[in-house]
Amino acid sequence: MNLAKSSAALSVLALGVLALAPASAQNSGWYVGVNGGLSAAKIDDQRIADDLLNSGFATTAIKNDDREPGFKLYGGYRFGRYFAVEGGYFNLGKFGFTADTLPPGTLIGSGRFQGMNFDAVPMLPITDALFLFGRIGANYAWASDRFSGTGAVNVLDPSASKSATNYKYGFGVEYDFTRHFGARLEAERYRVDDAVGNRGEIDMVSLGVLYRFGGSAAPPPPVQVATVMASPEWVAPQTTVELQPVVQPVLVRPDVVLVFEQLHFQFDRSTLTEESRAILKRSILVLRSHPITSVRLAGYASAAGSEEYNRKLSERRAKAVEDYLIRYGSISPDRLAIIGYGDTKPEEYEANPTDIDSDAAHANMRVRFEVIVN
Repeated sequence: MNLAKSSAALSVLALGVLALAPASAQNSGWYVGVNGGLSAAKIDDQRIADDLLNSGFATTAIKNDDREPGFKLYGGYRFGRYFAVEGGYFNLGKFGFTADTLPPGTLIGSGRFQGMNFDAVPMLPITDALFLFGRIGANYAWASDRFSGTGAVNVLDPSASKSATNYKYGFGVEYDFTRHFGARLEAERYRVDDAVGNRGEIDMVSLGVLYRFGGSAAPPPPVQVATVMASPEWVAPQTTVELQPVVQPVLVRPDVVLVFEQLHFQFDRSTLTEESRAILKRSILVLRSHPITSVRLAGYASAAGSEEYNRKLSERRAKAVEDYLIRYGSISPDRLAIIGYGDTKPEEYEANPTDIDSDAAHANMRVRFEVIVN
């Protein structure tokens, strides 16, 4: 049989490589998953007919069983947001054929394919939760073939088996519903050898779920929570106090200081950077330590662009921060509010608004936390 189509998983060889993975990279961590789907193989009918003809039989009809359920179990380690390695077990299913002959008889054959594989998995983040990924690796597959005959067809060697190492590759999409749980849709192709000397491919399209063991983002530095020794003034009720990054602490009670850091964005973008995510992880610790505190997320923009466009851009930036706090920090939406100031309240004056690379422009592309004291 010449096989062509299906998918699979990940190799036991991966375990040695994965053990060397560093545990400090941001967004890194171990995970496990399971996929199930449909495998497909192309059976070489012409070769079957030729083999029968060499034995003195003419082929009158061939019926193929070339679609079978398949599945894979895998584990992996993710290095940051852009690369992972995976290893595990795959079972591509059992494929077969029935050939009718003259003189009257039947040749029945089947082949089962399973094994282990190891893949490198480059990843392309589209959003914080959505990723495109590819994979390329090696598979070590076991092929088990069975043959039987009826009528004039007599099979001398009814069974054969073989194992071989070949390549595999594929692509897919992953969506993370939470920090720990995600789903994958992917297509893979396995190069395999059957037990009687034929080589082909098996393809598998599968859908599955994965579980991450917490991730191993670098531990954040200690949150600055201090006791105020002097006799401080109370903040007036219903007053909003804007927080500066590490410079001007805000009093929420006479004995507590909350410190948040500003987040900065790239020009005309509302996507969180790696640096911003690290800051937000520290901010989440502050919010969890003070569960009665509410904050307003104030978005800003540089002077380039129209006033209306900048206002909407600043709102998108604030919304991106709010979504992150809710999704990855489990912060209640009731504690959060957003506002977009656009370019109306700049951190620094921009002498030349068209110079998007100026220090002033970069300073204004930001979101800041404002503590709301009730």
